[in-house]
Amino acid sequence: MEKKILIIAGESSGDIHGAALSRSLIELKPGIKIFGIGGDEMRKSGVHILQDNKDMAVVGILEIFGKIGLLYNVFKKIKNEIFSGQYSALILIDYPTFNMILACLASKQRIPVFYFIAPQIWVWGKSRIKLLARTVNRMFVILPFEEKIYKHEGMDVEFVGHPFLDRIKTTMDKEEASKKFCLNKNQKIIGLLPGSRSQEIKTLFPVMLDSARKIKMEIPSVQFVLPLAKTVKKDEISGQISESGLDIKVIEDFTYDAISIADLLIVASGSVTLEAAVLKKPMVIIYKLNYITYLLARLICHIHIIGLVNIIAGKEVVPELHQDNVTSDNITAWVLKAVKDKKYYEEVKQELAKIELLLGKKGASQTTAKGIINYLYEEKSL
Repeated sequence: MEKKILIIAGESSGDIHGAALSRSLIELKPGIKIFGIGGDEMRKSGVHILQDNKDMAVVGILEIFGKIGLLYNVFKKIKNEIFSGQYSALILIDYPTFNMILACLASKQRIPVFYFIAPQIWVWGKSRIKLLARTVNRMFVILPFEEKIYKHEGMDVEFVGHPFLDRIKTTMDKEEASKKFCLNKNQKIIGLLPGSRSQEIKTLFPVMLDSARKIKMEIPSVQFVLPLAKTVKKDEISGQISESGLDIKVIEDFTYDAISIADLLIVASGSVTLEAAVLKKPMVIIYKLNYITYLLARLICHIHIIGLVNIIAGKEVVPELHQDNVTSDNITAWVLKAVKDKKYYEEVKQELAKIELLLGKKGASQTTAKGIINYLYEEKSL
């Protein structure tokens, strides 16, 4: 009888990674059954979705309280699944606080626990690593420096490369994309990426629009594109765009082509900054939380840069604007500098070109799937 696996992906990015991993697991063991928390991508990959993760994404400490009821109900459901005794393994994808609690429960039930896309303990300090060491059987990490951190704690860990290396592909060259998106390829194009969560749209998009108005005043021929995240409904942004009076091309389903055609980007902090870096697009990263949440984060946080691009580079390759510094004037100032100072623009592109080389080899989901299957069927057969 084939094994049943429980997989937990609490956010849209996790849904994408979970889908790729699930497909790889099923390719290796066609009879394996996978159940869990995810979204449309995991559902299409063959996962039996027990709970859709559509409304589970949250940024910040205080913001969690707004969803505490939903998260508690989901937790009870998954706890019952873990205690049912029918699963041979638990796979966790990012979403740290929720998933680390599940790791504890599964460990007590003697269910092997695998973590793919590890908690960012290098941001929040190493207090969590002791818990992970007690409850997780094997870590599959996607950032180059994470392997050393976990190995230092005596954990079974493997650097599998970053999943983005398999996903980031354009389907059109600049001329084709310009025609499709009704843009002039000879004029400057700026990409607006306000994030994948409603919370980010409310906080950051108005500032982006105000910046776009000011940039348009300085560069009348400038054009704007907005690659719409799958988790964001078009009507969440269409009203704001209409009120702004700006002509912004909202692009669905062609995210990488939209990023690729842009000369530079204004982007909310998150995994998309790394995708933009692989496409070698200069950007300004903006990040803003509820003020109390931000103060709490500053007390706990152990690093002063938050953009994945800069963290991997080990220095500020692209500028970051945090909290009160997230103003349209500051964003506009950087954009105008990047447009007018060609030497600076090229230097940023050269630094971004180094990022991809640090992200390991392609095939992260396949490598992770092989590690899990080997553990379950060979090393630790149950």
